Amino acid sequence: MSLQEKILSNDSYDKAFNNANTALTVAALCLKKCDVYIVDVDKFKKACDDVATILSKYNKKEKLLNFYLWVRSKLTQLFLKENTRLGVKMNCHAGANSMDITIKELCKDLNGDKVIPFLVNLTYDTNKTHPTLQK
Repeated sequence: MSLQEKILSNDSYDKAFNNANTALTVAALCLKKCDVYIVDVDKFKKACDDVATILSKYNKKEKLLNFYLWVRSKLTQLFLKENTRLGVKMNCHAGANSMDITIKELCKDLNGDKVIPFLVNLTYDTNKTHPTLQK
């Protein structure tokens, strides 16, 4: 790849990432409202998918792993909020569970079997989480 192609590729990545990140910021702000609805979580997850697609397209695996861990933590925080509706909790739970698989695969891809992610199980009956090592 020539220098000019690298510069164009970096410019293309920067532009795409900035656009997707802006949309994600707006969607994440909606999760800070007192009343969060399923549509807010779906918009957030869609914006996350857009950012993840860009990171994957440009082969930014370390950033993608960090991003997935951040997204999972946001979904977990929303799940644990006292006033979160059950439907929103279920949506967050499903998102976090599906993200676990992706996080484990990325960890294995980046580090082999040297690193195992430490993920927290979410339960509906309590607002407390009990850390468990998932293999």
